[in-house]
Amino acid sequence: MTFDEPAKLYGVCGISNPIKATAPYEVPYIVDTVLLPFKDKIIYDGFIGVYPVSFGKGIRDSMKEMYEKAKEMVGIIENMDESPAPVKPYETKPESAFKKPAPPVVDTKGADVPKSMSARYMEIAEILGNAHFLCK
Repeated sequence: MTFDEPAKLYGVCGISNPIKATAPYEVPYIVDTVLLPFKDKIIYDGFIGVYPVSFGKGIRDSMKEMYEKAKEMVGIIENMDESPAPVKPYETKPESAFKKPAPPVVDTKGADVPKSMSARYMEIAEILGNAHFLCK
């Protein structure tokens, strides 16, 4: 979430793990990272600078209100190429509904990559090999 007006919310995916798995604090907390377009998602560069700042109840409530307002009025930006759409509240699903099947094992052409990450590694390697289109 940005703090400019109107606030912008970014839906960011982790490259190999959900961001919350790398988070050292309870939300909200301030981070410094680089957002990158990847296919139809936004990912971060794998490095998150976390500031050791804690927020009191008043500022947390204010941030939550700002978040809800931005989500309702502007939406969550999940793709850097498209405008966000306002988000309507949804029902939470059981944790088991979010489990994905194991990724396929792909030949990484000699790179030392864990088998579970081989397909993702080759996708990123292909994009980086064609990186000239990202520098327009």
